[in-house]
Amino acid sequence: MRSCFRLSLVRLLLWFMAGIILYRLAALASVLPLIPPFILLGSFTGLLCLVFYGHLSHSCRWIPGALIALYYLLCGYLLAFADHPVNHPLHLIHRKDPVNVCIGTVTEPPRPGRSTSRLTLSLICVRGQDQWSRVEGKVIVYAKKSSPFPDLSYGDTLMIREGLRPVSGPKNPGQFDYRKYLERNGIYHQSYLTPGSAQVMGPMKKWTVKKLAFMVHRRLAGILQESGLEERERATAQALLLGDKSQIDEETYQAYSSSGTIHILCVSGLHVGVIYLILDLLLGFLPANKSARWVRYLLIILLIWFYAFLTGLSPSVLRATVMFTILIIGRAFRRSTNIYNTLASSALLLLSANTTMLMDTGFQLSYLAVIGIVSLQPWIRDLLPVKGWLVKKIWELMSVSLAAQLLTLPLTIFLFHQFPNYFLIANVLVVPLSGFIIYAGILVFATHPVPLLWKLMCWIFGWMVRGMNETVSFIERLPYSTLRGLPMDAAEMVLLYIVILSATNLLVLRQKRALLFLLAALVITSGYKLWLLQRVRDQKELVVYSVTGTTAIGLIHERKGIFILDSALYRDPSRITMQLKGHWIKRRIRQPRLLPITEPQLNTNLFVRSRKMDHLSLYCLDDKGIMVIDTKFQIGKKQDDPLQVSFILLRNNAQLSLKEVMKVVDAECIIADNSNSRWRVNKWKAEAEAAGVCFYDTSEEGAFVKRWK
Repeated sequence: MRSCFRLSLVRLLLWFMAGIILYRLAALASVLPLIPPFILLGSFTGLLCLVFYGHLSHSCRWIPGALIALYYLLCGYLLAFADHPVNHPLHLIHRKDPVNVCIGTVTEPPRPGRSTSRLTLSLICVRGQDQWSRVEGKVIVYAKKSSPFPDLSYGDTLMIREGLRPVSGPKNPGQFDYRKYLERNGIYHQSYLTPGSAQVMGPMKKWTVKKLAFMVHRRLAGILQESGLEERERATAQALLLGDKSQIDEETYQAYSSSGTIHILCVSGLHVGVIYLILDLLLGFLPANKSARWVRYLLIILLIWFYAFLTGLSPSVLRATVMFTILIIGRAFRRSTNIYNTLASSALLLLSANTTMLMDTGFQLSYLAVIGIVSLQPWIRDLLPVKGWLVKKIWELMSVSLAAQLLTLPLTIFLFHQFPNYFLIANVLVVPLSGFIIYAGILVFATHPVPLLWKLMCWIFGWMVRGMNETVSFIERLPYSTLRGLPMDAAEMVLLYIVILSATNLLVLRQKRALLFLLAALVITSGYKLWLLQRVRDQKELVVYSVTGTTAIGLIHERKGIFILDSALYRDPSRITMQLKGHWIKRRIRQPRLLPITEPQLNTNLFVRSRKMDHLSLYCLDDKGIMVIDTKFQIGKKQDDPLQVSFILLRNNAQLSLKEVMKVVDAECIIADNSNSRWRVNKWKAEAEAAGVCFYDTSEEGAFVKRWK
């Protein structure tokens, strides 16, 4: 009977994850009627395995294993079903009438952004027209920096006298889907505060571990605030020690990302390992008998879990904390554990608590990096035998970085479309330094009651953090530090993983079958890439992007693109990256050419013809043309033969009547972009509907895209 349960936890985890994915696919396809038979079948699986195993012949011994696998598949499916807000009858998503007032508790402190701050609120009740209703769900609340949130703590009850609106999806092709990101975290609605619309109703009366952790987090952040560190160093220290990246400026974040050391700013196994070593050392005075050993390990487990709460329970720190907990329990029983089963058990526990974590980027990258390190690092390390203690340590650190990078590479390129060329140098320098900084940061907190010693530690700590920031910035400024704009779709990512795994099996395990898999994967990958290139050669596209308060036009031919931008947008690289760059990468444009819309004449020598007049521009790609009409365009006399264009773009509140425009210009469609006021767009829309003319509003409908061959 014991052999019935001799299934690797890795296999059980794979079946469990397959169940979660199956539910996601079923929910998308609205196949929810399958749930009752799944529940029935899942309920009997364990019973069948136990009752009938002893009566099975040798040839049927696979049946219990298959039933257990099916059981885990169904568990994953049902837990994903339970986690999905659509299946909660009280969830806000089911409410049809508008919400005017809502009351909820603060689950995350306010986090500052470029122009607004935001916090997450767990709803208790809402009021519509005239009555209160109990609801479930979370909302994200924004407040302008000019009228910030009141002083809030975790668990405070907050009343908001503002309406809730669904989170809008991406307006431009290839843009990051913030709505989907929030939905994975159970957030479907948002609210924007006006001065005086938020009222604190009272603090949380009962004490919880999370509230205590939030208070300690705030106190430690206050110590860093008092330390006299410069703003950049303090923000880096807060991210490194407390897991709060909200204070890091865009330049610093980009430097860490481009150098391949962004993981340093995410609290992970490195941080939990340091905390574990310190606690193990501090509690080493306890006697070696059995009861004292259990007290010691129990205290370590409780304290590292408190640290996990303190840093915000991110997927990377949760993974590390669960793994260390399992390792400590094994050590308490004086038993060794298999690292793969330890990894699988930690993932199984985390996904059982929250199945949506499977879709979290941090969760995926964290586990892929650790799997790469434990499986590939020993082999990479042995490829180059080195002598000397220092050289050996440097090579071991480099082999760890290589192993982690190898398994995370396809997913990283798929998500971020860039690759840090100097990641090996950066990690060899920064990872050891970050370990010392964590120790120094703990000493800064510990010596705070002793002012003289604390000031000395703050000075040393500040220099260490500044040194790390300068090192990262220097590497980021090196020529060719980052390959940017790397296109990769989901199919390419999967094929690249097959190539990497096949090559690894061939080189590490010397499996002959891996050679066939590798050759087949290379052939399929090459064929798919050729098909993509052929598709790109045929593409012709005109786009009017949806960017708040400004104008952006794209003209794409094969792998070339010209993008005509409003002057304000042209001078704002971060906004260009956020709104437009995803589309350029998706269309595999090599070197997009950006031009201000005020350019007197386009001297492209490429594929776009242009003509400029007062407050009017005409851009042509093949037989498609777009006429851009500006603020003070004057309409001439009615022509017997109106000018034929494909599209008219109205921008900057052009002072004209569509009825007059249509007398001199004949167009397939009239487009109003986001640089126009709402009332003027509504006026044009009414005129177009009355005249039976196609009208497109980019602020409401998203980017206007026209493709042809």
